[in-house]
Amino acid sequence: MFKAMTGLQNLMAENRKKRCYYLVYTVLFLILMFFCFSFFIFSGKSLIWESDGWRQHYKALVYYSEYLKNFFKNLFGNGSIVLPEFDFAIGEGSDVLNTMHYYVMGDPVAFLSVLVPAGGMHIFYSFSCILRLYIAGICFSELCFNTGVKNRYGILAGAIGYGSCLWGIVNAARHPFFINPLMYFPLLILGIELIIRKGKPYLFIISVALSAMSNFYFFYMMAILAVVYALVRLWKEYKKDILKGITTLIYMGVYAIVGMTIAGAVLVPVIMSFLADSRIGVEQPFHLFYPWYYYKMLPGLLLEEEDIYAIGDGYWLILGINAPAIFSAVLLFADKGKKTILKIFYIISGVIIIFPIFGRILNGMSYMTNRWSWALVLLFMYTLTIYWDELLTLAKEKRKLLIICSICLYVLCMICDKSRNVQVMSAIPLFFAAILIIGIPKEKKYAVYKPFLVILLICFTVFKSSYWLFNPPTSDYTSKFISNKDVADELKDNEVTALETVTDVNGIRYTGGSMTPNINVVSGVSNTQYYWTLTNPEMNIFSSDMNIINPLAQSFSGYDDRTSLIALSASSYYVLNEADKSKYAVPYGYELISTVNTGEGFSSVNKTPETDDTDQEEESDISSGNNWEIYKNKNKLPYAYFYESYISADKWNAMNPVQKCTRIYRTASGIYHRLRCGMPERRHNTYR
Repeated sequence: MFKAMTGLQNLMAENRKKRCYYLVYTVLFLILMFFCFSFFIFSGKSLIWESDGWRQHYKALVYYSEYLKNFFKNLFGNGSIVLPEFDFAIGEGSDVLNTMHYYVMGDPVAFLSVLVPAGGMHIFYSFSCILRLYIAGICFSELCFNTGVKNRYGILAGAIGYGSCLWGIVNAARHPFFINPLMYFPLLILGIELIIRKGKPYLFIISVALSAMSNFYFFYMMAILAVVYALVRLWKEYKKDILKGITTLIYMGVYAIVGMTIAGAVLVPVIMSFLADSRIGVEQPFHLFYPWYYYKMLPGLLLEEEDIYAIGDGYWLILGINAPAIFSAVLLFADKGKKTILKIFYIISGVIIIFPIFGRILNGMSYMTNRWSWALVLLFMYTLTIYWDELLTLAKEKRKLLIICSICLYVLCMICDKSRNVQVMSAIPLFFAAILIIGIPKEKKYAVYKPFLVILLICFTVFKSSYWLFNPPTSDYTSKFISNKDVADELKDNEVTALETVTDVNGIRYTGGSMTPNINVVSGVSNTQYYWTLTNPEMNIFSSDMNIINPLAQSFSGYDDRTSLIALSASSYYVLNEADKSKYAVPYGYELISTVNTGEGFSSVNKTPETDDTDQEEESDISSGNNWEIYKNKNKLPYAYFYESYISADKWNAMNPVQKCTRIYRTASGIYHRLRCGMPERRHNTYR
């Protein structure tokens, strides 16, 4: 009884300490995030990047929120489960799960959007980016707490450095779901550790399921890295009992299958779509090494990101490691015969960084990239927590070692021209500042503040990185984001708003030369534009057959304004921004019916003489917004129809693009003629 009471008291005391820790972490994290993103806050900007952020991520979040709201409305209102699998409002029609999974579908953080009204989705979008970083720090802390790390100051320093790492800061203002592996990978590693130490598989199974449901792309990376971690750990743990190590590995494999089975309803169709995606089949040239300039960037990339626009030049190797963490890695390798596993992981990471083949493997055998670099950040920060006590009580000989390493790093950055820039040079003084802090003699009264000063130095390092990335005098990156006050206007100032003034948009499809990227998923109106990561490979095959110009394999913007192809797409309307009239030619068969200005306070529709004069209104004096010309197809075809004959694939593939286009033209003309002239029902059927 006495032992039980003592154990309960110890547990309660431990819980109080942990609550206190998370309170301090929360306050410190929020203060740091305020300063890091203050450039956005005071300029009224959201974290919605006007490129992929606005075109894809935000619109996917809006779509997913409405999707979930409709699901729960049917569930609690009608008692029925309705989960639409296909939606004509995604391009010309696409699978909902395969399109949206990469961005939001299956992501627990994105699931919270069901609680947010559409008008406040831009606020939630920005909040969700910071929330992911916050959760990443918590997951890192739990990894440390459950793997024997004792010093809470060291854990706090590592959690701040990890949760606000450069990878997270960059992608919070770029690709929100790129932050997800920061949350899940520490849980995967902790799950493996718990299996090895206690045999409890529950966390591992749950973390596998969450990772698989959230994003298959990063789950693939995490799975490979987790397998490497498990093999090294089991080798170290059971090298004298190989049979037990193999048995434990088999158990892990079974538990992983259980986790993937839980996520199977999402994972299986997405894997099938991913493997069939047109970009997977694109041949990539093999390179034994990266370009020479990449290796000259490495010293600088270790410390800082030179230019947020040049992330591709560094092949997404985003590190930005703070001085205390680098010093901890130096102490690790100076500590002979100890922490062998951590050393092995650093060596493996170095090999992956040097040889591009490993970057390709971790990227699904596609192009070479280092989008796994968040895992190396985790390794650095965990090393910091392990060596925290030694770092703050460093002997004079090892302080000299750190000084030498700092000087060598400075010289290396100066020698390598790609690392010789003001951003990287600003990080070097922090190394010597760190040496001064950790070198404070313990007999000094203010030596008790050493942990606080080191944590403050880490926070300053994070703020410095965000300053170079976002501060307007040094970068114009914040100008590339949507203002909070402009979100509603941006959603209204487009061709769909113009179309709504002249027709009922329900059930129609339109095309045009000035289509707003992915506005269809927000408006619910089908069009011939598509810009999402996963695509139907048949669309690319057809585009290639027709020699259609598409900027990207995953982006379609129409059919080069070709009359026959647009006719077969069943587009009833053609929209064109007046500013783009010199770039596009309106296809044959489309007649101008209206010109609409969608600027702020628009209220008029300027109809052409071909329309009914009784409905014509005077032209309003509107200087803002876009003027949209709307054309109606007088030769429109239905969404679908049956052919009475066909040609074999061999004959089709034997044709050149001109012959194929001619055949398509004849087909479209024949269908139109038969629909207009009438034909026996037994030979032809159509439906809308």
